Amino acid sequence: MRVLETLLAKDWMKRLGGLALVTSLLCACSPAYNWREVRVDGISLTVMLPCKPDHGQRDLPLVASHPVKVNMTGCKAGDATFAVAWADIGQPGDAPEALKRWKRATMQPFQSGSLQMLPPSGPGSAQGRGTEVVSASVRQADGRNLEMQGAWWVNGTQVVQAVVFAEDLPGGLPGGVTEPFFSGVALK
Repeated sequence: MRVLETLLAKDWMKRLGGLALVTSLLCACSPAYNWREVRVDGISLTVMLPCKPDHGQRDLPLVASHPVKVNMTGCKAGDATFAVAWADIGQPGDAPEALKRWKRATMQPFQSGSLQMLPPSGPGSAQGRGTEVVSASVRQADGRNLEMQGAWWVNGTQVVQAVVFAEDLPGGLPGGVTEPFFSGVALK
């Protein structure tokens, strides 16, 4: 009898694992995620986005001496926002500090939540360009959960950020949604 219970338990675990895999694949292939390669203006970068992108610019204090124009390309699909942003710092020596400031500003809302460093991935990781990858979550004041996965790296005088944000996703950001985005970011 115990052998049968053990076999049933193992079979149940396999089925659950298979169901999770199928669910993840369906999420990535669902109409909410219509993946396309997008060339990012002003930088030799392409990204896979699950929706038609919007573009914007904003001045941010990434360098102590002056604000820097940050260019962003992104969109919202399903329950997540996907974005790639970049700025030309002008001086290669200023890029590491600018990257640190940018990451600190992005991570500020997650200070009271959980934070996990992930293995380097995306453009620059193989070339040792300082890619940093983070997964974070926090419960907001209104009780909703905010999830984020982000990667930051330096490309000469340019600093680049790729992020996915989502609120109230059961189980967090699924890899079937974030993996095509992060693996689709490529320096050309």
